[in-house]
Amino acid sequence: MKLATQYILAISLLLVCLHAYTAVIGNRALAVEGKDTEELCASLVFFMPDKAKGFRLLDATGNECPISLLDKCGGRHEAFFNARPGQKFTLEYLDEAYTPQKAIQKSGLIHLYKGYNGATVQNVAQFKELWKNAQGTRACWEENVFLGGCKLGRPRNTLNIYRGILLIDKPGKYTFHTASTDASFLLIDGKCIAEYPGKHDVWPARTGEYKGDVELSAGRHVFEYLHANSRDGYYAVAAYSRPGDKKMTIVPKEMFLPLRNVKAGQLKAPEGQPIKEVTWKQTGIMDIDWQQLQELTLSNGDTLYFFKPGSLQLEGYTIETRYQFAPPAMHDDKCRKMLLNALRQDETRPISEKEWDFLAKAVVILKNEKLLAAFQERLFSGKAQLSKEAMFRNYKKVLLEDKIQAERYEEIEKELASMQSEDEDCADLELAKLRFYCLGLLDKAIYDFERLNPDRLSQQTRKEYYLLEADLTLFTKGYDEALQRYKLINILFKIQQDKLSAEGELLGFRNALLSKRYQDALFYLDRAEEKRPEIRLMPEIMWMKAQLETSLGRPRLAAWYARAVLKMQPSPATSAGAMLFLGSFLSQHGKIDEAIPLLRQVIDKYPKSQEAISAETLLTKLGKSIP
Repeated sequence: MKLATQYILAISLLLVCLHAYTAVIGNRALAVEGKDTEELCASLVFFMPDKAKGFRLLDATGNECPISLLDKCGGRHEAFFNARPGQKFTLEYLDEAYTPQKAIQKSGLIHLYKGYNGATVQNVAQFKELWKNAQGTRACWEENVFLGGCKLGRPRNTLNIYRGILLIDKPGKYTFHTASTDASFLLIDGKCIAEYPGKHDVWPARTGEYKGDVELSAGRHVFEYLHANSRDGYYAVAAYSRPGDKKMTIVPKEMFLPLRNVKAGQLKAPEGQPIKEVTWKQTGIMDIDWQQLQELTLSNGDTLYFFKPGSLQLEGYTIETRYQFAPPAMHDDKCRKMLLNALRQDETRPISEKEWDFLAKAVVILKNEKLLAAFQERLFSGKAQLSKEAMFRNYKKVLLEDKIQAERYEEIEKELASMQSEDEDCADLELAKLRFYCLGLLDKAIYDFERLNPDRLSQQTRKEYYLLEADLTLFTKGYDEALQRYKLINILFKIQQDKLSAEGELLGFRNALLSKRYQDALFYLDRAEEKRPEIRLMPEIMWMKAQLETSLGRPRLAAWYARAVLKMQPSPATSAGAMLFLGSFLSQHGKIDEAIPLLRQVIDKYPKSQEAISAETLLTKLGKSIP
């Protein structure tokens, strides 16, 4: 027994000696803000340089105080300790790892998070047993339990505890409500008051039927909310009704004992001279398809942009980001500013292909001329470290489709021509399509097409290649040969000939036409063509498509469909309409010699039609007499 006592004493002395030799490499003064005298949790965010391995908190007399670390992300630390307003402390940075005594929560609403196996939870005892055996805990402060997401990590298969101290000002009977995805239990002073066990959606509880009553005295009561969530969605809601209330309301943050604010002084060396430090805060998050652009603002005003979780070293500090779950919404103006700055960051920190894809999606969502111009300038500057395929993919997503909608074809032609190379078949294919469908340059389109290598195209792009081939065949070899090409597409790409489904899309197309929803009509027609590509050889439908393109302000594309209709076997009415439209289009674009024969054909073939009368009127305006 004596030997054991001596051994323990020796170990204790050794630990004291080790702490004595732990060097302090810096410290900062802390002052707790507030006006009352109660001891509550003081929340503190501080930044430690890489050379600091540990920290401890001392009061004004030099005695060590408990402090709990909530979160560590690179050099950024978030912690809390208990203090009264006006108290002063010193936070020391140490050159060795150090484990201070933990502080006990006395105020605020803390959120604790663990992962588990996703089992169905039916009661509080089962939840607590799962919590005890679950691994890893993260924590943060929350304002209240009114959450549509879990910011501590992936919501799927997680256990969450929200714990705080309620201040009840009026004694009486209170009703508490819970609503959640999967199981939730609301406890007051350790007693379960409201519960919604099992696996379920949140919506059945939206009217507040999962509730319970409790008599509460004026004063303080421990609040706990237990939530077991097994799905990707995440909702947790705690509400209450005060004595005499007819409606429930979210338990407000004002009902929880508050956190103290701490004013931190400058970081100084043990000798007292200031130490240069780097601090940062997150000032923006954009989230698109589970990829994020995060903005960090440094203490000197500079901004850094991260497209994925990562870290970098800056002046002796590790700046780190992690994926942010349930990020707050941002105004479009803030998003545009972030994107512009992120594009400029490419000058110093190259942006990867995946990151460019994120920028392209964001630019499409946030329509803005300045942003589009900046994106285009960076994309074609030659400084962007992108493969030609990735450059074209981003160009097509952000710029090409909008320019086609605006019929800025000559501008597109120059840009695509500048991308041409022996290994850039994507740009070459798009150039061939542009010259054929939009510019009416058949010979150039055939030349471009013959240079293409379909084996270097993706599956979807290869399908576009064969569709172009079939359409070119219609103009060069006729209807029957084109039909065989379309049948080949069905075989090559294993397209299901679901005629019933395609007929449904065509019905949607016709209904949209009748209600003048022209963009919707094109959508349905494109869907129908996906299921039955040979629809492009149905002259009446293609004539309607030409009229649609005209109504949407794309007459040059409509002219191609009119020409294609005349290459098929159209009805007299369709043929007359397509000829008149094409003759009128050509005359408006100064191609009088091509327009006149078409207008004369309308008059000769369909002499009593309305189209013939219109053709005569147009010829008269052109100054040509009718023999």
